[in-house]
Amino acid sequence: MSFITLYTGPYVQRITSGVGVLYVKRITSGVGVLSVKRITSGVGVPSVKRITSGVGVPSVKRITSGVGVLSVKRITSGVGVLSVKRITSGVGVLSVKRITSGVGVLSVKRITSGVGVLSVKRIASGVGVLSVKRITSGVGVLSVCTFATMSSKHRNNSD
Repeated sequence: MSFITLYTGPYVQRITSGVGVLYVKRITSGVGVLSVKRITSGVGVPSVKRITSGVGVPSVKRITSGVGVLSVKRITSGVGVLSVKRITSGVGVLSVKRITSGVGVLSVKRITSGVGVLSVKRIASGVGVLSVKRITSGVGVLSVCTFATMSSKHRNNSD
């Protein structure tokens, strides 16, 4: 079992690994940042127990799946809520074309992968949103290179 503990801003208590399986204890923060109760899965497939929402937080009606492929019933939108252009699938591999952003919402340039393993090129940030420089891995195990937050005075610097 591999795990990473991070202490800056929004923090990940533990990320364990099987085959592309995230177990996130808590990600907490300011405005528009996910407070994830639990994410657990089978083969690279998130089974989300609860995602709470406030301002700029996705209110997900239901996420269900087959083999590593998200079948999203509804993602509602308002201020700072994800507007997903397209999510394609293989085996536990998200290929996200574009996720636009408002206030404290992820602006993902590209997410590509192998078998249930996210290789994130860039995630820009606004207010209290994750600014991840790089996430790369082996088989379903995140190796986080940089994990930081952007303060409100720096949010205009995100591109």
